[in-house]
Amino acid sequence: MPIKWLFAVIIASPSVFALSSNDIDTQSIDWLISQVQLGEIEQDTQLMSDSLEKLLSIAPQNTQVQCAQVRVLYARKETERARNLLAKLTQKAHPCVESLTMLEKVSNEEKATIAQARLRARAGQYNDAVKIYNRLFKSNYPNIEFELEHINWLAQDENQYQQALRGYHSLMNRYPNSGRFELAYARHLLKQNPANKEALTLLSHYAHSNQYSVEAEFTWLNALQDMPLNKSTEHAYERYFAAYPKSSKGHVQFSDFKKAYKAEREKLADPAYQTWLKGNVELEKRRFVKAEALFNKALKGRPTDPEIYNSLGLLNLRQGNNAQAYHFF
Repeated sequence: MPIKWLFAVIIASPSVFALSSNDIDTQSIDWLISQVQLGEIEQDTQLMSDSLEKLLSIAPQNTQVQCAQVRVLYARKETERARNLLAKLTQKAHPCVESLTMLEKVSNEEKATIAQARLRARAGQYNDAVKIYNRLFKSNYPNIEFELEHINWLAQDENQYQQALRGYHSLMNRYPNSGRFELAYARHLLKQNPANKEALTLLSHYAHSNQYSVEAEFTWLNALQDMPLNKSTEHAYERYFAAYPKSSKGHVQFSDFKKAYKAEREKLADPAYQTWLKGNVELEKRRFVKAEALFNKALKGRPTDPEIYNSLGLLNLRQGNNAQAYHFF
């Protein structure tokens, strides 16, 4: 629905008529500012510009509206106009002014620091990248792009899983139905459980999005690949194909899954393989004599199976026979 129609709906709703004009302006301003921010997130300059036009017609002198104007100017690459307007706002004490001041700072004097953090993240040094952003953005982010980037880095550390989860929830609560946030959240859930129902429901929803269908499919295929070789995963592919029936990537991956699943079923039906599984149970219970007997018995039925050799090597390591273990790896 175009922004002007949404605005008309708000103004025309019965609940709005029951409010004072000040309340109407406040509600309208808050909502339109959220649309400017959403446009910034989705990189939709038209949404930002349309929302700003309405804001300027309602309250051109409002500090938050003027802050929104600076953001739109930056998004349009009208940097000089943005800086001139920001210079006039710096005397005003408002969180939005502080945020814009930080945006100007990271675009200039802290530009190298931002680049360093991103280089660390690309090198897989996420903890170092997070520390840099923790120091830079103690109370306020220049824009939500930096906040999302910060949370995505936190999400790479298993020990920070819950903190990242809270971050994604915060973004989604403030900006509901944003594909960028909901897909990032879905990926985070799938890391812990590739069959997470909430995440797969989100992927199914965005499979029909012009903007996010490719990203949703890529995430979905990765999740399917991380699922175990069993009947449940086979059914999971059915749900995927309901959303992407003609995907060549999906059909190739499903073909590979079926081959691997068939091989896994054949292994599970093999008495020697079952004996090896029993040996692993004994090994975990530190019953080394029983484990070794079971591994040797399994080896007779599967003389070239590397998994059995690895188990014998691990058995010797746990018994302290390092030299003997070397021969099995």
